[in-house]
Amino acid sequence: MNTRPLNISLFHSKVFIIICLLGVIYISGYALSTVYQFGFYIEAAFAYLFMFPIVKVHYKKRLNILTSAFLLLIFMVVSTFITTGMTAFINYLSFIFKIIIAFGIVTVYKFEDFIKVYLKVMVLVSVFSLIGYFMINSGNMLIDFPIVENVNSVLYGVGYLFFYIPWTPERNCGIFWEPGLFATFLIVAMIFELIYNKNKPSILRLILFIICIATTNSSAGYGLLLFVFCLIVINKASSIRNKYLRTALLLPTLFLSIIAITNYSIIFEILGLTDNPIVAKIIGEQLKEQSRVLAINHNFSMFLTNPIFGVGITEAFRNVKYVADTSTSTFLLSVFGIFGIQYTFYWIVGIIKSKNNNWLVNTMVVIVFLLIINKEPHSNILTSWCIMFYFVKSIVKTKFSTSN
Repeated sequence: MNTRPLNISLFHSKVFIIICLLGVIYISGYALSTVYQFGFYIEAAFAYLFMFPIVKVHYKKRLNILTSAFLLLIFMVVSTFITTGMTAFINYLSFIFKIIIAFGIVTVYKFEDFIKVYLKVMVLVSVFSLIGYFMINSGNMLIDFPIVENVNSVLYGVGYLFFYIPWTPERNCGIFWEPGLFATFLIVAMIFELIYNKNKPSILRLILFIICIATTNSSAGYGLLLFVFCLIVINKASSIRNKYLRTALLLPTLFLSIIAITNYSIIFEILGLTDNPIVAKIIGEQLKEQSRVLAINHNFSMFLTNPIFGVGITEAFRNVKYVADTSTSTFLLSVFGIFGIQYTFYWIVGIIKSKNNNWLVNTMVVIVFLLIINKEPHSNILTSWCIMFYFVKSIVKTKFSTSN
């Protein structure tokens, strides 16, 4: 019995892995995916290919939480499609394709390999984004980057390994469609580096990611960075072997972290950052007026109109307010009804039940990821589906391996 997740030469060939990586990047918020609308065909091709290892590994095996999650998510999409009039077929099919691809990737490749590739990609993207960012904002443009317009009439300067938005060049968006999404991927990279990477955390990589977050000028990114710092402290305290000393340090650390998180506006005020317009967006009463907060109430009201199977994609977007799909948890609840809660449920259970970390660390990681998936439309981001399935897989004892 081979210990590799799956011994199928095609899926482990370097050529396929590179092509697959490019496909995942394109379907995970790559800026040009909002310009050229062929992402659906990429999804269809990879969903077809990954069905082979999925069937080979899981067919006739006992159901567990991972395979049950896969099947229930497919059921969620199909049932809502049928009960809401069978419209927007392409949109529902795109959901199914992403679920299949993510599940296939998790079936074929190990989490530690996924993390290694993720960190390498983010280092590459970060370095090129900083080079482009300082070139553009220093006025020393050596290359005349072509300008394209996406479906939402947003202009992008195209560098392929980095992009910039001409009307706001001071915000670094890396390779993504907006700076906030770049900040999200950087925060996830920091969590992987600090908590889930089996190697010793690289200080240089962490510094690189922090610098890039600073250049995104993302208010949510700044706020999440505070959570990551608290996570670092809690993780360090929980690694102390002496249980009495560990408890003596963890309790005040947790207490101070709660104070820091709940009083972040005072901290920013002490640091003299309240006049910064980006920081001001996440302080005090202004937070309540942010569209992400208003979206939650809107999505719950939509959910209550059809709590079983949801209002469906067509109706949800017909009545969309406050960029409602940015709150992924509540948006899926409104679209798919009560079955939509499972997306958030799998994130929570997969992280909380992990045996690799202290429960306080897991709790903090859950909080960070819940904030992340509710600040952008992560149902459209393939990488998020992969990470969710990897967390669920981590609590399954069954080994995913097959003979030649």
